[in-house]
Amino acid sequence: MKKAPKICTSEKGCVEQPGELITNVYLIEQDAYGIPAVRQWVESEPSPN
Repeated sequence: MKKAPKICTSEKGCVEQPGELITNVYLIEQDAYGIPAVRQWVESEPSPN
């Protein structure tokens, strides 16, 4: 979970901002010769709060 910094103003004070859910995704694949390779990427989406 990656938290966003609070936004502070003189009118509303500090307001909590929504975080972001960060997921590392790994996929293991084999080529035609049976040699494995790992692919990795990052997915993100707004946090469910």
